Amino acid sequence: MKKIRIMMLMICSICAFTACSDDDDPTPQNPVSNVRIPATAEIGTEIIVSGTGFASTAQFTFKGTASSADVSQLTIVSTGVTMTVPMSLTPGLYTLVLKQDGEWELGSIELTAASLPIIGLEIPEAGFTGQTINIGGNGYNETSKVYAETGNGTRTELTVTDYQSGLICTLPADLSAGTYQLILAQDGGEWTLTEEFEVVKYKRLVKIGWVNDLSQIMADYITESTFEISYAANEPQSFKYANVLYEYEMNYDVQTNNDQITLSISNPDPDWEEMLEGYVRQVTLNVTDDLAQSNATIFYDLGNTKDVNMSADWTYADRYMKSYEGKGGLNDLEYTFNAGNLVDVSGTSFEYDQTQKYTRPGVDIAALFLQLSNIDYTNDWGWMYAAFTGLIGEKSAGIPVKMSVVDPETEETTTHELNYTYDEDNYVTSVSYESSYYGMGMVTFRIDFTYEEVQ
Repeated sequence: MKKIRIMMLMICSICAFTACSDDDDPTPQNPVSNVRIPATAEIGTEIIVSGTGFASTAQFTFKGTASSADVSQLTIVSTGVTMTVPMSLTPGLYTLVLKQDGEWELGSIELTAASLPIIGLEIPEAGFTGQTINIGGNGYNETSKVYAETGNGTRTELTVTDYQSGLICTLPADLSAGTYQLILAQDGGEWTLTEEFEVVKYKRLVKIGWVNDLSQIMADYITESTFEISYAANEPQSFKYANVLYEYEMNYDVQTNNDQITLSISNPDPDWEEMLEGYVRQVTLNVTDDLAQSNATIFYDLGNTKDVNMSADWTYADRYMKSYEGKGGLNDLEYTFNAGNLVDVSGTSFEYDQTQKYTRPGVDIAALFLQLSNIDYTNDWGWMYAAFTGLIGEKSAGIPVKMSVVDPETEETTTHELNYTYDEDNYVTSVSYESSYYGMGMVTFRIDFTYEEVQ
């Protein structure tokens, strides 16, 4: 009997121990059921994971071989979860993991690259160091950043100054010239905007020379006029005209007052006075929206010892110069632009090489040829100054390679090839053409450009 009682006690103890073990170590169970996830999704978009049993504290992670990221934007309801795929992920195959009473793999999903969030993207082909560029389009925001990236992956961030009217950025002044990728980073994602953006070293145009070489007709007979601007603290301080052949010059001080620019003579040259019997005393430019609208000139007539007031009116169409009206109709010019290039100036036409897009002298070469060929020293200082400082509207997008001139007497058209020289940074240093002079020989007409680097 005693043995039977001992055996019964042992059985009861085993049963009790087993029961306790079952209560303390249950097999984990997935807390959600009827789960369905999309097969594919675009990074940065919303997806719906349907199912029941998701707790309000549920957490989700996309796990992949290349990258992983937790979901921070989600909404949980009784029928499932709406979540945004993190922008930090890269395209590839991922497993969606649920963290709720343990970790549970809900299934696989193929993530594709995020679409560019910009509508109407427009990218410039080049930009100058230290200057701004405008990347067009809508959809930028305060998180927008732009990087210039080299072929080896080195990045330089551009300074964003405005994201509401396109994306306006400034290229660092010390950025090396060359070809870069432009990368947009926004809202955690990145996109390559272009793989071929040219960074150009910025040089400021400070001198223009107008050379007429008649040495084939008259030995050593070469005329040259120069126009020059000097700067202080990046602001124009003086404007100078010089006739190299006759060794005289005129110097003007530059003053800016709101929308008015005044060039005032600082040292009338006696040689000038003797030869021309007068000189330009003062030029006043009226400027609106960075466009010079008129040129009021005071010419001092030595012969009559009095000031002569003259003026020229300029008009524009879509920020391109349309007309230039000189004093007395001596230098009236009409401008015709097509596809961003100046193709005709009062009957003189120009052809362009569409593969060459950057003139880099700072002025419109076609407009300059006509102005210098017809310049009236009493009235055109203002135009030349405005051309230097970018106040005569948009310049041609390309460089002219041919110039055709109609003879007013014979009505015959003569076409001249335009020849260029460049510096190491691909800035135009000269442009020239040759023309026959009444069968006596060839005359070379040339424009020279001088630049200075801006720190």
